[in-house]
Amino acid sequence: MATICCKRDRVRALRSFSTKIARMKKADILKQREFHRGDPRELVLNFAVNFSGPARLMHSLLPPKKGEEELLQAAMRAYVIGIAACTETLFRDLYFFLLKRKPGMLQQALNEPNRKEPASRLPQYIARGVSPEEFAAHQASFQNAEAINQNISIFFPSLFFDALDQFDPTCDIPSAHCPGPAGIKLPV
Repeated sequence: MATICCKRDRVRALRSFSTKIARMKKADILKQREFHRGDPRELVLNFAVNFSGPARLMHSLLPPKKGEEELLQAAMRAYVIGIAACTETLFRDLYFFLLKRKPGMLQQALNEPNRKEPASRLPQYIARGVSPEEFAAHQASFQNAEAINQNISIFFPSLFFDALDQFDPTCDIPSAHCPGPAGIKLPV
């Protein structure tokens, strides 16, 4: 593997990578995304692993040393962008897995407003090996709280954020001494 030693080499490598991505067809990108998504039980773990990169970078620069203020500012920008990307990926993956689990919701997901492409394009993607759930997940936006609330809400009888507000964090813990589980209310 070649070492990238100067700014010119870094720019050249980035352009090469960007060109390869630009040449890929959208269907190929979606198939790769689905392939790398992993098991639904690892959803939160994937989020934590993805989030750890920007977090480790940020914490490696704290407290800032004299003369590294510009580097800290760049790391802060990368941190915010990383958090946003990880959050978007978390909710896109959640949406995908929920559609896999509730196939009856697929048509509603495809017909929601503000989709990138119309549902009529689905057969073209299926012919290229993209699953209907991946197509639907790609069409939905998760770039801000309003979009997350709107898109995840199709799986709830009320708005998603309202459902979160009504969530009761009570756990049933098996009891060794008494029959039946013991209910423990978690702090909010």
